[in-house]
Amino acid sequence: MRKCMALVKMAERNGSQYNVVIKIRDSSVVLTKHTNIEFPALRGIKTKGCSEWGGINDKAAIMAREYAELYMEGPLKLISRMYHPNQDILYIRTPEQMLAASIPRSLTKKENANAMPIVDGRGSCVVPSWKDCHPTDSWEGHVANISTCDIQKKA
Repeated sequence: MRKCMALVKMAERNGSQYNVVIKIRDSSVVLTKHTNIEFPALRGIKTKGCSEWGGINDKAAIMAREYAELYMEGPLKLISRMYHPNQDILYIRTPEQMLAASIPRSLTKKENANAMPIVDGRGSCVVPSWKDCHPTDSWEGHVANISTCDIQKKA
């Protein structure tokens, strides 16, 4: 993510200006033709309010540009401070918890899966809804030949 943020900064030095930065995984599948990237009230970082695994859902994020560095570089900066921590990081067990520890809660805006129809995909399928929530609005017609992967839930 740090390298991706470096590309954004380089483009800005060359004259580009960004209002919003969108982060998705390389395996992500966008299930509908529209994703709302607007911030109707306070600008911040929009993530899905599900499958958070004790932190912040890290499968996709829509960030106001002024907070993109915090999201994209914050976890690595937190890790680099681990030898001299200024907060209790012993509870961190998942990437989602690492992300939550590096971003102030007041900046996160939790969206439902209909507002952020971006899901984790594996090859030609999307992961089951227990692993990453799916939109409840119809999406099958927008994505050709896609089904839910057969991934076993860990006990």
